[in-house]
Amino acid sequence: MTQLEGLVPQHHETISPDLLRDIQQAVLKLPPEYLQNIEAGETYSMCARLNYPICETLRNDNHIDAYCAESSDERTMSHEYGVVTTENGEVIVDAAISQFIYGFNRVFVGTRDDLRKLVLDPRTTIINTGSRDNKPEAFQRIWGDNYHIFRPRSR
Repeated sequence: MTQLEGLVPQHHETISPDLLRDIQQAVLKLPPEYLQNIEAGETYSMCARLNYPICETLRNDNHIDAYCAESSDERTMSHEYGVVTTENGEVIVDAAISQFIYGFNRVFVGTRDDLRKLVLDPRTTIINTGSRDNKPEAFQRIWGDNYHIFRPRSR
């Protein structure tokens, strides 16, 4: 396994190995400079540029129900992340998570509960949000229990 392949988890107790492989392949299709940004933890303001192409690749190349979403919380940070619908529930894919979780220099792939546990973990340092001292609020503002599908802005 190359260092870049380590950007995506190789095992998860509730996510199929096939889906993890497909997500890894979609991530590795990103431009090399974007992969370097993920690895370096330099993803500030890159959420749509990273997550939208991953979802698009999963949809178009793998016929997987994947789309970008953002929190529907009224105080949302307007952070776009990927949601994959599986028979076992939703899988969150966030290649730009390092802009909010210090030192998380890889792609988050897991359930919403996994993400919540990560955010609420006392060892996790939240950055770049006014809610950094209120982790439950930060979770709601950035990812949320409720969300809506993100439509890319017109260029």
